[in-house]
Amino acid sequence: MGGIFQRLIAPEERHKFGQHYTNEDLVDVVNAFCIRKGEDVVFDPACGSGSFLVRAYHRKAYLNPGGAHQNRIGELYGSDISLFAAHLATLNLASRDINEEENYPRIARRNFFEIHADKPFWQLPSGLRGERTTEPIFLPKLNAVVGNPPYVRQELIPRRGDKPKPKLMQAKEDLFDLCKELWGVELTGRSDLHCYFWPASTAFLKDNGWFGFLVSSSWLDVEYGFALQDWVLRNFKIHAILESNAEPWFEDARVKTCAVILQRCDEPKERNEQLVKFVRLDAPLAEILGERAGENSRQAAAEKFRDIISRCKQDAAKEQFRIVVVPQKKLWEDGLRTGKLFALQKQRDLAEGILPGKGGDDDEENGIYDENGNGVLHDEGGIGYGPKFGGGKWGKYLRAPNLYFRIMERNASRFVPLGEIATIRRGITSGCDAFFMPRDVSQEILDKYSKLEWNDAPLHTHCKRGEVESGKVILVRAGDGTVHPIEKEYLKPELHSAMTIYKPLIHAGEVESRVLMVNKPKSAIHGTELDPYF
Repeated sequence: MGGIFQRLIAPEERHKFGQHYTNEDLVDVVNAFCIRKGEDVVFDPACGSGSFLVRAYHRKAYLNPGGAHQNRIGELYGSDISLFAAHLATLNLASRDINEEENYPRIARRNFFEIHADKPFWQLPSGLRGERTTEPIFLPKLNAVVGNPPYVRQELIPRRGDKPKPKLMQAKEDLFDLCKELWGVELTGRSDLHCYFWPASTAFLKDNGWFGFLVSSSWLDVEYGFALQDWVLRNFKIHAILESNAEPWFEDARVKTCAVILQRCDEPKERNEQLVKFVRLDAPLAEILGERAGENSRQAAAEKFRDIISRCKQDAAKEQFRIVVVPQKKLWEDGLRTGKLFALQKQRDLAEGILPGKGGDDDEENGIYDENGNGVLHDEGGIGYGPKFGGGKWGKYLRAPNLYFRIMERNASRFVPLGEIATIRRGITSGCDAFFMPRDVSQEILDKYSKLEWNDAPLHTHCKRGEVESGKVILVRAGDGTVHPIEKEYLKPELHSAMTIYKPLIHAGEVESRVLMVNKPKSAIHGTELDPYF
């Protein structure tokens, strides 16, 4: 029922706050990892219409059939920034048993980031009829934090100086300060909103408490995720990261999604010995879980899949899914190695007079600024220039083909990171790829228009057919569809996307893209095909 009610929320409101309908099969698997006892206290910091909490209720009933309804809803907490969503979550939980008159789920319509352990989380109604009063309820230490935090791109997170003053959503600087205060973690200014939910929500976890979030997969590979990886490896055992290759887990979201299962752990030895399971689903989750006639069958199927993942000690490729097992210690050591490469890059940059934070178009997006836009509070050049941990491309464990792992198993000692033998920098940013990186369509136009028809060819400027046939002039199609004659000497072959590579060796004549490169003064190109454009 939670999913149906979730869809009643206006689409514009759901997209504004990054809310998306959650697949209940996926919720059951996450809950099977994170909720281990019928008495567990569970919290969803962005509960929406209550999908995770409703499924948690049923899981707790499965684990402790004799438990009372009042006890179960008293151990489930949720908050949501949307008033309508919070009402729906309350109704969904209360309707699990309508025989109790005092039937009050702990759902607060609040901005999660304003919730503190020493301040009331919610006012619980008490008493009957005319004797009603309220009792302050505090958020207790938790056995599990689960949920699907909102996906909001970093560009849409307001800053303190924004006008008009943003409503409901916290300013980016406040979120940064909160995470630093709670854990000492310094997320980058390019972090999407879900990243701030991780440290803020896990601060309420007990030791050995569980964390299960459905989030954008981008944190596995992009720069802003490296700080998150560092923090996770220092404070948690990573049990599993799941991603589907067979179905979108959110109907109306445009981002790749993964499920992350962590367990809070303060012992470095335990964390180092943990085996991380990267699980790629090659079949719909409903197909993997199989037929489930009733609630007990649903829970048993989720537990069975959880146990298959948890007990796996080495890589396993099944018909419906693949598990790649990586020691957590290796993830840490790989990140340290990357950190050394970043430090080496920094030394090279400084030797060439390139200062941190002064290297390109993205500098403003990389940092957190004060409310007047003056001064960087964090991120001198990006997390890559941080202390020791440089981050890792963890997405390869989910998406790389089996051949990659066979090659690495046999030849890993023969490979070295490119950064150890070469300086790596961001490539040229054209600002308008459609113009500066057109496609060569010379042969296409020559085949379509004969000598007699040449004057009918849709060329932006006139040129002789013989010049094209000889190769002196190349016809290129720009992004707007127009075709332009350009001298060959000003066009260089360009490999525009790795998606077009189907073999290890590519010759210049096999690529269609060209890059416009003019290294002569304007006077030198007078009378050429380029002349009209300058």
